[in-house]
Amino acid sequence: MAGVHRLTLLRWIREGKLVDVQRDRNGWRLFSTDVAQQIVDYAHGQETRSSPNQGVLFPRQRGRIIATFPKSVQEER
Repeated sequence: MAGVHRLTLLRWIREGKLVDVQRDRNGWRLFSTDVAQQIVDYAHGQETRSSPNQGVLFPRQRGRIIATFPKSVQEER
């Protein structure tokens, strides 16, 4: 739903950017509809990628280009 990797979501929870939710008896997180929407809103509000390589791997975010290839790569094209 949020369009982010699960490890990114877990990092955001660990860093306190998102609230941690209750877990079931197996340790799985249980996200309510409201919390899931908060996560989606937070993810869509992030304008930058957390890793420099993500700009190359995922050059488009919500329909616009957010990264360009280095000049050496553009010359090869």
